[in-house]
Order: sequence, then C-alpha cells, then structure tokens
Amino acid sequence: QSGETTARDAVWYYPDPCPLVEPIRDHLAFWGNAIRYDTSPG
Repeated sequence: QSGETTARDAVWYYPDPCPLVEPIRDHLAFWGNAIRYDTSPG
C-alpha cells in the first residue's frame, strides 16, 4: 500500500541494486503468500 492506493498481486524488480546485493539484479520480487504463473509456447 502506498498512501490510499493498494496494489494486489504486486511484483517489482531491482534493475540497479547496491553492490552488497548485486545477485538480485533483474530478479522479480512478489508480494503475497503465494504466486501463480502461466506459461505459453513461444
């Protein structure tokens, strides 16, 4: 939640993390207890 806005099923990433946590660069972070994802051929 940010102010009066609530995001459900939020996801974000860190394109330029500090050197201490460099391994998380471009990894996705999910908010919530579980995730569901679908894939398609392509």
